[in-house]
Amino acid sequence: MEGERSGRRDPGWREGRAVKDRRPVVHVLGLGPGPLSLLTLETWEMLRAADEVLLRTERHPCVEELRERGIRLRPLDRWYERAGDLEEAYRGIVGEVVGRALERGTAWYAVPGHPLVAERTVAMLLREPVEIRLHNGVSFFDAVLALLRRDALEGVLLLDGESILERGAGALDLRVGLMLAQVDTRLKASEVKAVLLDAYPPGHPVQVVKGAGGPREEVETVPLEDLDREERFDHLTTIWVPPLPEAEVFDFRRLVDIVARLRGPGGCPWDRKQTHESLARHMVEEAHEAVDAIGHRDWDHLCEELGDLLLQVVLHAQLGEEEGIFDIHEVLRLIIEKLVRRHPHVFGEAEARTPEEVISRWERIKAEERGEP
Repeated sequence: MEGERSGRRDPGWREGRAVKDRRPVVHVLGLGPGPLSLLTLETWEMLRAADEVLLRTERHPCVEELRERGIRLRPLDRWYERAGDLEEAYRGIVGEVVGRALERGTAWYAVPGHPLVAERTVAMLLREPVEIRLHNGVSFFDAVLALLRRDALEGVLLLDGESILERGAGALDLRVGLMLAQVDTRLKASEVKAVLLDAYPPGHPVQVVKGAGGPREEVETVPLEDLDREERFDHLTTIWVPPLPEAEVFDFRRLVDIVARLRGPGGCPWDRKQTHESLARHMVEEAHEAVDAIGHRDWDHLCEELGDLLLQVVLHAQLGEEEGIFDIHEVLRLIIEKLVRRHPHVFGEAEARTPEEVISRWERIKAEERGEP
Protein backbone atom coordinates (compact mmCIF):
# COMPACT_ATOMS: atom_id res chain seq x y z
CA MET A 1 0.00 0.00 0.00
CA GLU A 2 1.39 3.34 -1.03
CA GLY A 3 1.00 5.22 2.23
CA GLU A 4 2.43 2.38 4.26
CA ARG A 5 5.42 1.87 1.98
CA SER A 6 6.35 5.52 2.48
CA GLY A 7 5.94 5.22 6.25
CA ARG A 8 2.64 7.15 6.44
CA ARG A 9 -0.73 5.85 7.58
CA ASP A 10 -3.95 6.41 5.70
CA PRO A 11 -5.34 9.49 7.52
CA GLY A 12 -8.76 7.90 7.90
CA TRP A 13 -7.84 4.37 8.93
CA ARG A 14 -8.23 4.81 12.69
CA GLU A 15 -11.34 6.95 12.80
CA GLY A 16 -13.22 5.04 10.12
CA ARG A 17 -13.56 8.14 7.93
CA ALA A 18 -13.02 8.12 4.20
CA VAL A 19 -10.85 10.92 2.91
CA LYS A 20 -12.87 13.53 1.03
CA ASP A 21 -13.35 12.89 -2.70
CA ARG A 22 -12.17 9.29 -2.37
CA ARG A 23 -14.09 6.09 -2.97
CA PRO A 24 -15.33 4.18 0.07
CA VAL A 25 -12.62 1.94 1.50
CA VAL A 26 -12.76 -1.66 2.67
CA HIS A 27 -9.80 -2.79 4.76
CA VAL A 28 -9.51 -6.56 4.39
CA LEU A 29 -7.67 -8.06 7.35
CA GLY A 30 -6.04 -11.51 7.30
CA LEU A 31 -6.50 -13.25 10.64
CA GLY A 32 -3.98 -16.01 10.00
CA PRO A 33 -4.72 -19.72 10.43
CA GLY A 34 -4.60 -20.07 14.20
CA PRO A 35 -4.27 -18.22 17.51
CA LEU A 36 -3.90 -14.51 18.14
CA SER A 37 -0.12 -14.83 18.21
CA LEU A 38 -0.08 -15.35 14.43
CA LEU A 39 -1.66 -11.96 13.69
CA THR A 40 0.57 -9.28 12.18
CA LEU A 41 1.13 -6.20 14.33
CA GLU A 42 -0.56 -4.03 11.70
CA THR A 43 -3.69 -6.20 11.69
CA TRP A 44 -3.83 -6.19 15.49
CA GLU A 45 -3.65 -2.40 15.60
CA MET A 46 -6.39 -2.05 13.02
CA LEU A 47 -8.63 -4.52 14.85
CA ARG A 48 -8.23 -2.50 18.06
CA ALA A 49 -8.96 0.81 16.33
CA ALA A 50 -12.00 -0.29 14.27
CA ASP A 51 -15.44 0.65 15.56
CA GLU A 52 -16.70 -2.72 14.34
CA VAL A 53 -15.13 -5.53 12.33
CA LEU A 54 -17.23 -7.57 9.93
CA LEU A 55 -16.16 -11.19 10.28
CA ARG A 56 -16.73 -13.64 7.43
CA THR A 57 -17.07 -16.47 9.91
CA GLU A 58 -16.67 -16.84 13.65
CA ARG A 59 -15.45 -20.41 13.11
CA HIS A 60 -11.84 -19.39 13.59
CA PRO A 61 -9.37 -20.24 16.38
CA CYS A 62 -8.63 -16.63 17.36
CA VAL A 63 -12.20 -15.27 17.53
CA GLU A 64 -12.72 -15.92 21.25
CA GLU A 65 -9.35 -14.36 22.06
CA LEU A 66 -10.34 -11.26 20.08
CA ARG A 67 -13.61 -10.97 21.97
CA GLU A 68 -11.84 -11.38 25.30
CA ARG A 69 -9.66 -8.42 24.37
CA GLY A 70 -12.64 -6.24 23.54
CA ILE A 71 -12.48 -6.32 19.77
CA ARG A 72 -15.91 -5.46 18.37
CA LEU A 73 -16.86 -8.22 15.93
CA ARG A 74 -19.94 -8.73 13.76
CA PRO A 75 -19.99 -12.31 12.38
CA LEU A 76 -21.62 -12.85 8.98
CA ASP A 77 -22.27 -16.58 9.39
CA ARG A 78 -26.02 -16.04 9.03
CA TRP A 79 -25.51 -15.76 5.27
CA TYR A 80 -24.43 -19.42 5.16
CA GLU A 81 -27.68 -20.40 6.88
CA ARG A 82 -29.88 -18.33 4.59
CA ALA A 83 -28.26 -19.15 1.25
CA GLY A 84 -28.98 -22.09 -0.98
CA ASP A 85 -25.31 -22.58 -1.82
CA LEU A 86 -21.89 -21.14 -1.04
CA GLU A 87 -21.85 -18.74 -3.97
CA GLU A 88 -25.11 -17.19 -2.84
CA ALA A 89 -23.74 -16.89 0.70
CA TYR A 90 -20.61 -15.18 -0.58
CA ARG A 91 -22.69 -12.70 -2.58
CA GLY A 92 -24.65 -11.85 0.54
CA ILE A 93 -21.48 -11.35 2.59
CA VAL A 94 -19.88 -9.16 -0.07
CA GLY A 95 -23.06 -7.12 -0.39
CA GLU A 96 -23.11 -6.42 3.34
CA VAL A 97 -19.44 -5.45 3.43
CA VAL A 98 -19.82 -3.10 0.47
CA GLY A 99 -23.00 -1.66 1.95
CA ARG A 100 -21.18 -0.87 5.19
CA ALA A 101 -18.39 0.89 3.27
CA LEU A 102 -20.87 2.93 1.23
CA GLU A 103 -22.77 3.90 4.38
CA ARG A 104 -19.82 4.82 6.59
CA GLY A 105 -17.00 5.55 4.15
CA THR A 106 -14.75 2.85 5.62
CA ALA A 107 -15.38 -0.77 6.57
CA TRP A 108 -13.18 -3.41 8.18
CA TYR A 109 -13.62 -6.98 7.00
CA ALA A 110 -11.67 -9.89 8.55
CA VAL A 111 -11.13 -13.26 6.90
CA PRO A 112 -9.27 -16.43 7.93
CA GLY A 113 -5.67 -16.79 6.82
CA HIS A 114 -4.42 -14.53 4.04
CA PRO A 115 -6.93 -12.40 2.07
CA LEU A 116 -5.73 -13.76 -1.29
CA VAL A 117 -5.29 -17.44 -0.47
CA ALA A 118 -8.46 -19.49 -1.05
CA GLU A 119 -10.70 -16.57 -0.06
CA ARG A 120 -13.55 -16.31 -2.55
CA THR A 121 -15.24 -13.28 -0.97
CA VAL A 122 -12.11 -11.17 -1.37
CA ALA A 123 -11.89 -12.07 -5.06
CA MET A 124 -15.48 -10.89 -5.39
CA LEU A 125 -14.82 -7.70 -3.41
CA LEU A 126 -12.01 -6.76 -5.78
CA ARG A 127 -14.63 -6.37 -8.54
CA GLU A 128 -16.81 -4.01 -6.49
CA PRO A 129 -16.84 -0.19 -6.90
CA VAL A 130 -15.00 0.43 -3.63
CA GLU A 131 -11.32 0.74 -2.80
CA ILE A 132 -9.94 -2.49 -1.37
CA ARG A 133 -6.89 -2.36 0.89
CA LEU A 134 -5.41 -5.73 1.65
CA HIS A 135 -3.61 -6.36 4.94
CA ASN A 136 -1.69 -9.59 4.75
CA GLY A 137 -1.81 -12.46 7.19
CA VAL A 138 -0.21 -15.85 7.59
CA SER A 139 -2.09 -18.26 5.33
CA PHE A 140 -3.05 -21.87 5.98
CA PHE A 141 -0.72 -22.59 3.04
CA ASP A 142 2.25 -21.33 5.10
CA ALA A 143 1.14 -23.25 8.17
CA VAL A 144 0.67 -26.54 6.31
CA LEU A 145 4.05 -26.31 4.59
CA ALA A 146 5.73 -25.55 7.92
CA LEU A 147 4.05 -28.50 9.62
CA LEU A 148 4.98 -30.88 6.78
CA ARG A 149 8.51 -29.43 6.49
CA ARG A 150 7.99 -28.78 2.78
CA ASP A 151 9.67 -26.12 0.65
CA ALA A 152 7.23 -24.47 -1.77
CA LEU A 153 10.00 -24.24 -4.38
CA GLU A 154 9.78 -28.02 -4.73
CA GLY A 155 6.44 -27.36 -6.42
CA VAL A 156 2.94 -27.14 -4.99
CA LEU A 157 -0.43 -27.21 -6.73
CA LEU A 158 -3.06 -25.53 -4.55
CA LEU A 159 -6.72 -26.40 -5.19
CA ASP A 160 -9.89 -26.61 -3.15
CA GLY A 161 -12.38 -29.43 -2.93
CA GLU A 162 -14.92 -27.80 -5.25
CA SER A 163 -12.47 -26.92 -8.01
CA ILE A 164 -11.02 -30.42 -8.24
CA LEU A 165 -14.52 -31.85 -8.52
CA GLU A 166 -15.35 -29.41 -11.31
CA ARG A 167 -12.09 -29.78 -13.24
CA GLY A 168 -11.36 -33.46 -12.65
CA ALA A 169 -8.05 -35.30 -12.76
CA GLY A 170 -6.97 -33.30 -15.80
CA ALA A 171 -6.23 -30.36 -13.47
CA LEU A 172 -3.55 -32.33 -11.61
CA ASP A 173 0.22 -32.27 -12.04
CA LEU A 174 1.44 -35.52 -10.53
CA ARG A 175 5.05 -34.30 -10.44
CA VAL A 176 4.40 -31.75 -7.69
CA GLY A 177 2.72 -31.94 -4.32
CA LEU A 178 -1.02 -31.27 -4.24
CA MET A 179 -2.52 -29.23 -1.40
CA LEU A 180 -6.30 -29.53 -1.16
CA ALA A 181 -8.16 -27.01 0.97
CA GLN A 182 -11.82 -26.88 1.99
CA VAL A 183 -12.38 -30.62 2.14
CA ASP A 184 -14.45 -30.21 5.28
CA THR A 185 -16.76 -33.25 5.33
CA ARG A 186 -16.43 -36.97 4.90
CA LEU A 187 -18.80 -36.80 1.92
CA LYS A 188 -16.64 -34.19 0.19
CA ALA A 189 -13.55 -36.30 0.93
CA SER A 190 -15.23 -39.30 -0.70
CA GLU A 191 -15.97 -37.30 -3.85
CA VAL A 192 -12.44 -35.91 -3.95
CA LYS A 193 -10.97 -39.39 -3.46
CA ALA A 194 -12.84 -40.67 -6.51
CA VAL A 195 -11.18 -37.99 -8.65
CA LEU A 196 -7.72 -38.59 -7.18
CA LEU A 197 -7.98 -42.33 -7.84
CA ASP A 198 -8.18 -41.51 -11.56
CA ALA A 199 -4.58 -40.31 -11.30
CA TYR A 200 -2.89 -41.83 -8.24
CA PRO A 201 -2.54 -45.49 -7.16
CA PRO A 202 -4.92 -46.61 -4.36
CA GLY A 203 -2.07 -47.12 -1.91
CA HIS A 204 -0.49 -43.70 -2.47
CA PRO A 205 0.10 -42.14 0.98
CA VAL A 206 -1.76 -38.89 1.63
CA GLN A 207 -1.52 -36.70 4.69
CA VAL A 208 -4.57 -35.27 6.42
CA VAL A 209 -3.53 -32.05 8.15
CA LYS A 210 -5.75 -30.75 10.96
CA GLY A 211 -5.63 -27.30 12.53
CA ALA A 212 -2.34 -26.23 10.91
CA GLY A 213 -0.90 -23.26 12.76
CA GLY A 214 -2.99 -23.88 15.86
CA PRO A 215 -2.16 -25.39 19.26
CA ARG A 216 -3.60 -28.79 18.33
CA GLU A 217 -2.23 -29.18 14.82
CA GLU A 218 -1.67 -32.77 13.74
CA VAL A 219 -0.91 -34.86 10.68
CA GLU A 220 -2.34 -38.29 9.90
CA THR A 221 -0.98 -40.37 7.01
CA VAL A 222 -3.37 -42.79 5.29
CA PRO A 223 -3.50 -44.65 1.97
CA LEU A 224 -5.52 -42.71 -0.60
CA GLU A 225 -8.10 -45.50 -0.79
CA ASP A 226 -8.79 -45.08 2.96
CA LEU A 227 -9.08 -41.29 2.90
CA ASP A 228 -12.81 -41.22 3.65
CA ARG A 229 -12.99 -44.24 5.95
CA GLU A 230 -13.28 -42.12 9.12
CA GLU A 231 -14.80 -38.82 10.29
CA ARG A 232 -11.60 -36.80 10.24
CA PHE A 233 -12.66 -33.62 8.41
CA ASP A 234 -13.72 -30.12 9.42
CA HIS A 235 -13.20 -26.52 8.30
CA LEU A 236 -9.55 -26.61 9.45
CA THR A 237 -8.63 -29.74 7.46
CA THR A 238 -6.20 -29.72 4.53
CA ILE A 239 -5.13 -32.72 2.44
CA TRP A 240 -1.58 -33.09 1.17
CA VAL A 241 -0.93 -35.50 -1.71
CA PRO A 242 2.81 -36.07 -2.31
CA PRO A 243 4.13 -36.12 -5.90
CA LEU A 244 4.56 -39.37 -7.76
CA PRO A 245 8.02 -40.55 -8.82
CA GLU A 246 8.63 -39.85 -12.51
CA ALA A 247 8.67 -43.61 -13.22
CA GLU A 248 5.04 -43.79 -12.06
CA VAL A 249 3.78 -40.86 -14.14
CA PHE A 250 2.09 -41.86 -17.41
CA ASP A 251 0.99 -38.71 -19.20
CA PHE A 252 1.43 -36.96 -22.54
CA ARG A 253 4.28 -34.81 -21.26
CA ARG A 254 6.31 -37.88 -20.31
CA LEU A 255 5.73 -39.44 -23.74
CA VAL A 256 7.04 -36.25 -25.39
CA ASP A 257 10.09 -36.28 -23.07
CA ILE A 258 10.81 -39.95 -23.80
CA VAL A 259 10.67 -39.41 -27.56
CA ALA A 260 13.00 -36.40 -27.25
CA ARG A 261 15.45 -38.53 -25.31
CA LEU A 262 15.26 -41.35 -27.87
CA ARG A 263 16.08 -38.84 -30.59
CA GLY A 264 18.74 -36.99 -28.57
CA PRO A 265 22.45 -37.62 -27.94
CA GLY A 266 22.95 -41.03 -26.39
CA GLY A 267 19.46 -42.06 -27.50
CA CYS A 268 18.31 -44.95 -29.68
CA PRO A 269 20.26 -45.43 -32.96
CA TRP A 270 17.10 -46.50 -34.82
CA ASP A 271 14.99 -43.58 -33.62
CA ARG A 272 17.79 -41.08 -34.33
CA LYS A 273 18.05 -42.33 -37.92
CA GLN A 274 14.38 -41.77 -38.80
CA THR A 275 12.98 -39.04 -41.04
CA HIS A 276 9.44 -37.95 -41.89
CA GLU A 277 9.72 -40.02 -45.06
CA SER A 278 11.03 -43.19 -43.39
CA LEU A 279 8.31 -43.01 -40.74
CA ALA A 280 5.43 -42.50 -43.18
CA ARG A 281 4.79 -46.19 -43.77
CA HIS A 282 4.76 -46.86 -40.02
CA MET A 283 1.98 -44.31 -39.55
CA VAL A 284 -0.10 -46.05 -42.19
CA GLU A 285 0.59 -49.47 -40.68
CA GLU A 286 -0.35 -48.35 -37.16
CA ALA A 287 -3.57 -46.75 -38.45
CA HIS A 288 -4.52 -49.97 -40.28
CA GLU A 289 -3.83 -52.04 -37.16
CA ALA A 290 -6.03 -49.74 -35.09
CA VAL A 291 -8.84 -50.06 -37.65
CA ASP A 292 -8.40 -53.84 -37.66
CA ALA A 293 -8.73 -53.92 -33.85
CA ILE A 294 -11.96 -51.95 -34.13
CA GLY A 295 -13.26 -54.40 -36.74
CA HIS A 296 -12.58 -57.29 -34.37
CA ARG A 297 -13.95 -55.36 -31.38
CA ASP A 298 -10.69 -56.13 -29.63
CA TRP A 299 -10.63 -53.17 -27.28
CA ASP A 300 -7.47 -54.12 -25.41
CA HIS A 301 -5.64 -54.35 -28.72
CA LEU A 302 -7.17 -51.07 -29.85
CA CYS A 303 -5.88 -49.36 -26.73
CA GLU A 304 -2.37 -50.57 -27.52
CA GLU A 305 -2.60 -49.59 -31.19
CA LEU A 306 -3.82 -46.09 -30.36
CA GLY A 307 -0.67 -45.71 -28.28
CA ASP A 308 1.44 -46.79 -31.25
CA LEU A 309 -0.40 -44.29 -33.45
CA LEU A 310 0.13 -41.54 -30.89
CA LEU A 311 3.84 -42.37 -30.87
CA GLN A 312 3.96 -41.63 -34.61
CA VAL A 313 2.41 -38.21 -34.02
CA VAL A 314 4.94 -37.36 -31.32
CA LEU A 315 7.85 -38.64 -33.42
CA HIS A 316 6.89 -36.40 -36.35
CA ALA A 317 6.43 -33.45 -33.98
CA GLN A 318 9.90 -34.08 -32.52
CA LEU A 319 11.39 -34.17 -36.02
CA GLY A 320 9.59 -30.94 -36.83
CA GLU A 321 11.03 -29.28 -33.72
CA GLU A 322 14.56 -30.42 -34.55
CA GLU A 323 14.15 -28.98 -38.07
CA GLY A 324 12.70 -25.71 -36.75
CA ILE A 325 9.43 -26.22 -38.66
CA PHE A 326 6.89 -26.92 -35.90
CA ASP A 327 6.66 -28.67 -32.55
CA ILE A 328 4.07 -30.56 -30.53
CA HIS A 329 2.67 -27.32 -29.08
CA GLU A 330 1.99 -26.03 -32.59
CA VAL A 331 0.32 -29.33 -33.49
CA LEU A 332 -1.93 -29.05 -30.42
CA ARG A 333 -2.67 -25.36 -31.01
CA LEU A 334 -3.79 -25.96 -34.59
CA ILE A 335 -6.14 -28.83 -33.79
CA ILE A 336 -7.61 -27.06 -30.75
CA GLU A 337 -8.24 -23.88 -32.75
CA LYS A 338 -9.79 -25.92 -35.55
CA LEU A 339 -12.15 -27.81 -33.24
CA VAL A 340 -13.30 -24.61 -31.53
CA ARG A 341 -13.67 -22.73 -34.83
CA ARG A 342 -15.66 -25.50 -36.51
CA HIS A 343 -18.00 -26.06 -33.57
CA PRO A 344 -19.61 -22.63 -33.12
CA HIS A 345 -22.77 -24.43 -31.93
CA VAL A 346 -20.76 -25.60 -28.90
CA PHE A 347 -18.23 -22.82 -28.30
CA GLY A 348 -20.21 -19.92 -29.80
CA GLU A 349 -23.75 -18.70 -30.32
CA ALA A 350 -24.69 -20.77 -33.38
CA GLU A 351 -27.24 -23.58 -33.24
CA ALA A 352 -27.13 -27.07 -34.73
CA ARG A 353 -29.81 -29.57 -33.78
CA THR A 354 -28.89 -32.52 -35.97
CA PRO A 355 -25.68 -34.26 -37.11
CA GLU A 356 -26.52 -33.22 -40.67
CA GLU A 357 -26.55 -29.54 -39.69
CA VAL A 358 -23.20 -30.00 -37.99
CA ILE A 359 -21.65 -31.59 -41.11
CA SER A 360 -23.06 -28.88 -43.35
CA ARG A 361 -21.66 -26.10 -41.17
CA TRP A 362 -18.31 -27.94 -40.86
CA GLU A 363 -17.95 -28.09 -44.65
CA ARG A 364 -19.00 -24.44 -45.03
CA ILE A 365 -16.43 -23.27 -42.47
CA LYS A 366 -13.81 -25.49 -44.06
CA ALA A 367 -14.49 -23.88 -47.44
CA GLU A 368 -14.26 -20.39 -45.92
CA GLU A 369 -10.88 -21.32 -44.43
CA ARG A 370 -9.66 -22.22 -47.93
CA GLY A 371 -11.01 -18.93 -49.28
CA GLU A 372 -13.68 -20.64 -51.36
CA PRO A 373 -17.04 -18.86 -51.95
